[in-house]
Amino acid sequence: AHVMQGVTDKAAGMRDLLLALDVAQDQVSYMGDDLADVPAMRRCGLAVTVPEASEIVRGQADLVTKAFGGRGAVREFCEFLMTAQGTWEARTAHFLGSVSS
Repeated sequence: AHVMQGVTDKAAGMRDLLLALDVAQDQVSYMGDDLADVPAMRRCGLAVTVPEASEIVRGQADLVTKAFGGRGAVREFCEFLMTAQGTWEARTAHFLGSVSS
C-alpha cells in the first residue's frame, strides 16, 4: 500500500512514511545495501544489510544476513524477525503439518 520510488533522501522518505503511519523510528527496521541507505539505517530500530554491502554499510548494520541480496536475504530477515516476535512457528505450521518419513 505504501511504495516510494525515486527517493534520493531515504532518511527523509522514511521519516515522511513513519509520520504518515504514526510509527516511531525505533519501532521499524530498515534493510539497505548502499551508502545512500546509511542515514536511514542510523535512524531505525534495527538496521540490516547483506554480506556484499560495502564495509562502511556493514559497519552501520545491527545484522548482516548470511544470504546475499537477490538470493534470499529478505526471506532470511523475515524469518529472523518473525522468530524474534514469536510468530514464525504459528505462521509456518500449516505448511509443515505432520511430516512423516
